[in-house]
Amino acid sequence: MSDELQALRQEIADLRQQLSETDDFASGVHQVLMNVLPFLLRDHPNVEKVQGLLKSAADQYEGLLQNPEKDSSGEPDAGVYEPSKMLYQHLALLGIWPGVDPREAARSTVERR
Repeated sequence: MSDELQALRQEIADLRQQLSETDDFASGVHQVLMNVLPFLLRDHPNVEKVQGLLKSAADQYEGLLQNPEKDSSGEPDAGVYEPSKMLYQHLALLGIWPGVDPREAARSTVERR
C-alpha cells in the first residue's frame, strides 16, 4: 500500500474520531440544556420571549424541510435551526410554554413523523 493511501486512510480515521467526539459533545450540551432550562424558564417573566425565539427557529426548520430549494437561495441550512426546534419541542412536551398543551405538542410531534 502506498504511503499516500495510508496517510489518507489515517486522515479519514482521525476525522471520524473528531466527528464522533463532536457529536458526543453536542449531545451533552443538549442534555444539560434539557436538565437546566425547565427550572430556569418555568414562571420566568421572559419565558414567552424565549418561546417565540425558539418557535420561530422551529418554523424555519420545518419550512426548509418542506421546501429544500430554499437552502440554495442563500438561506442558512435547515440544520442550523434543528437544535432550536428540538429544544422548543422538548420544552413544549414538558409543559414549559404558556398556552401550549403538552399532550397536544406530543400529538403533533407524532403526526409529523
